[in-house]
Parts: sequence; structure tokens; C-alpha cells
Amino acid sequence: MAEHFYGRNHVVHTSNGGAILLLEELTRISYRLDETESVVVIRKFLKNRLDNYPDGSRSFSLDLNKSYPKYPNELRSDENLGVFFILIEKFAKELQKSKPHLNVDNTWDRDCRLLWLSKTVQLHEMVRDVLNQKSIKSCPLDFNISKTDQDLLDYNTYSTYYAQLCKIQKKNEGLLNNCMLYKQLGYLDKMIALSNKEWVAPKSVLIYHLHDRVTLLERLKETGKAILDLENIIRLLDHNNDEERKEAEELVADIRLLKSRK
Repeated sequence: MAEHFYGRNHVVHTSNGGAILLLEELTRISYRLDETESVVVIRKFLKNRLDNYPDGSRSFSLDLNKSYPKYPNELRSDENLGVFFILIEKFAKELQKSKPHLNVDNTWDRDCRLLWLSKTVQLHEMVRDVLNQKSIKSCPLDFNISKTDQDLLDYNTYSTYYAQLCKIQKKNEGLLNNCMLYKQLGYLDKMIALSNKEWVAPKSVLIYHLHDRVTLLERLKETGKAILDLENIIRLLDHNNDEERKEAEELVADIRLLKSRK
């Protein structure tokens, strides 16, 4: 089983252990805040999810209008929601450090930190969306990380949003209009731009994303752009490798077929 934190526009997925990690760390951070009534309420709320909810049920909705799972009553108060928002923000700031001051039993290497920072950024934006619906002003997270870390963080975030759109597409195949496909393409364009940087992803990942974009461009009847991507894939393949050389030959045939349709 997995855990799903639902926002109005996005969903943050974690494993069962991941949800426990998140709730435990937010609970620990709450002890660093002044002991107000709202801090106590939110701490009890987090502990209750940890202690009394089974695997697959510890996560919750951050969408005011979702009927299931329901938005928690403990977060309906503006003051309580504000405390939860601060906890998310402080967790995100710890994850920006190369050696975060976190007490959970976890190996916080760079990849793990940035993957969790991406999830935390998404949760932060979900809470900001709720605050905005309540006409309460809030600021996005500010980052103090290296350019290479920012690139990987952005890649992780765009990949999550793109995967969610792909899931929606698969579930509603035949009912989607070009607007949704262009939304997918927007995230995929950003992922490909970042995948061009060797510190973000290996060449094989870039090739995989380019194939995905070819499929989308063909569906959108943008044949010329699809051909350009196929030509880019051919350039990236190792022509001294038998398997990759064979793939390149097949792609050349695909290009001829696409050009014949133009």
C-alpha cells in the first residue's frame, strides 16, 4: 500500500514508511515552536495519525472540497493551518542543508534529500492553495541551495507532475483534449531541458524522455518537431553498440515514414 496526500491540483505520493517519516519529523519540529494552543492541537493531530491509523491511511487531503479522503477538521482553523504551514516550511529548510538536523532514522544523502525536498515543496504549495482560498496571504519557499541541487529539485518536481498527468491520461483515454496534452508537453519540455545536464540524469533518461515527447508531438500533429526529436535521439545513440545502432536504423525508417505523411 501507499500513502497519498491530495491537493486540489496535485497529489503527493509516499510509501507507508515515507508517510511515517514525514509525520514523525513534523512532530519533532513542532517542539521547536512556541507552545501555543494551535501548536498543541497540530502535534496531537500528527501523533494521532501516527499511532491510531493503519498503513495506507495516515495521509490526508489538503483539498477543502474533496469528500474522500476528507480535509481534517484540525486544519480548518486558520491558526492551526498556519502552524502546519510553518512545520512544512521548517522541514523544507532542513532538507536544503547538506547535513540536515533531522532525527529520523534515515540516510539523508543528496538524492534522498532532494527527492524529499520536492515532495515537501509540493505539500507546501498545497497548503498555500488552501490559504489562498481562505484569502490568507503566504509566500512560496525560498531556496538556498546550489545550482546543481536546484536543477535536480526542479527535475524531481516536474517529473512528479508529469507522471500524474500521464496517469490521468491513461485513465481517461479518448476523453482528453489537446489542452491536457500540451500541459503534459510543457512539463516534458522542462524535464528534457534539465536532462541535458549530466548532473541531473544519465543519457538513457534523456533518450527516454525524447521518445515520450515524440509520441506526444505525433498525437498533436506536430510532425516536424517529432522528426527533430527523432534526429536528436539518433545523435545521442552509440553507433558502435550493436543494439543502439539497430535502434538508430529503426528510427531512420520512422523519420522517412513521418516525412511521407507531411
